[in-house]
Amino acid sequence: MPLQMIRKIKSRIVRFFCEFGGYKVAHKLTRNQPKIMMMHRFSEEPKAGYIDRKILRQQIAILKRDFNVIAFSELIKCLKNKENPPENSIVLTVDDGYMDMYSFAFEEFNRAGLPVTLFVTTGFIDGKCWLWPDRVSMLLKLASSDVEVNFFKENKILPSGLYSSWQAINNYLLPLSLTEKNHWIDQCAEKNNILLPKEVPDEYAPLTWTQIQELSESNVEIGAHTVNHPILSAERLSDVEFELVESKRRLESMINKAVSSFCYPNGQLDDFNSETEAMVEKANYQAAVMANCDCLSMDNPFALPRFAIGDDMYQFKKSVYGVQWIAKSFTT
Repeated sequence: MPLQMIRKIKSRIVRFFCEFGGYKVAHKLTRNQPKIMMMHRFSEEPKAGYIDRKILRQQIAILKRDFNVIAFSELIKCLKNKENPPENSIVLTVDDGYMDMYSFAFEEFNRAGLPVTLFVTTGFIDGKCWLWPDRVSMLLKLASSDVEVNFFKENKILPSGLYSSWQAINNYLLPLSLTEKNHWIDQCAEKNNILLPKEVPDEYAPLTWTQIQELSESNVEIGAHTVNHPILSAERLSDVEFELVESKRRLESMINKAVSSFCYPNGQLDDFNSETEAMVEKANYQAAVMANCDCLSMDNPFALPRFAIGDDMYQFKKSVYGVQWIAKSFTT
C-alpha cells in the first residue's frame, strides 16, 4: 500500500477517534503532562498563516474551561525542583515579536487573564533586520511572473504564487549561514529584477520597545530569540555566543527585568546541538524551547518540545487535549 494512502487512513482513524470521545480520553491520559504551545501571527479577519480574533477567542474559551494555563517560568520552576505542575497545564508562547501580537492577541490574552511568553528577536525590534523567511515571502510576492532561482549551481523556475515555492527556497537556505542566506536572497532579487524594500514592510512590522515594555508589565513574560534570527547550527560559535548574550542584554536593558528563557530560531532538531545547549546555559538562561515535538521528554530544560497551533481548530484540539502527544509517544 502506498505511503500516502497509509497516512490518509491513519489521519481518518485519528479524526474519527477525536470526534467520538477521543479528546476526553486524551485529556485524561495526558493530564499530568504539561504541554507548551507555539504561535506566531495574529489578525483581525481570517488570513492564511494567521490566528484571527474569532478563532483566538474560541481557543481561549477552551483553554480557560479545560486547562490550567501557567506561565513558562512556573513550568521551569516545577521542572527544576522536580515538582508536578498543576494537572492539565498548558504554556502559551509566541515567537519573533510581530506587531500583530500587540494589535490583536494581547487584548484577548489580557482580558482572559492568560499568561503568555513572547520570544523577541531584538535586531528585528531595533529595525536592524527583518526576518529572512519574510524576505523570501516578499520576493515571491513582488515577482510579476515565475522566479528563476539557483539551487546548488543549477537554475530552476519556481511559480511565484505558490507556498511550495517558498518551501523549496526555505529548505535550500536553512543550512546556510545568515550572511549566505541574505546574499542569496539579494542575488535572486537582482536576477529577477525585483526591488526588495530596505525597511520592513507593514505586514511584517515588528513591535516597538514601548509596546514590549507594556507587555512585560502585564501578563506577558519576555524571552530571547536571538538578535538576527539565524539558524544557530549554521553559524560560527563566536556568532552564536553574540546572538545569545547580546539579545539577553538588550532585552534586560529595555524591560528592566531578568530574561531567563530562550527560543531557538526555526527550532528543529538540526538547528542546534548539545554544544549550543551548553552555550545557552552558559549565557545564564534557565531554559530553552524548540519548535519541534518529535522528542517529548522534558528532562532537558534546554531542549523543551512545543506544539505548533494556528487557525485550524481540529489541530488545536489535537495539540492541547493531548491527542498529538499520545500519537508522538508511540512513534518516538
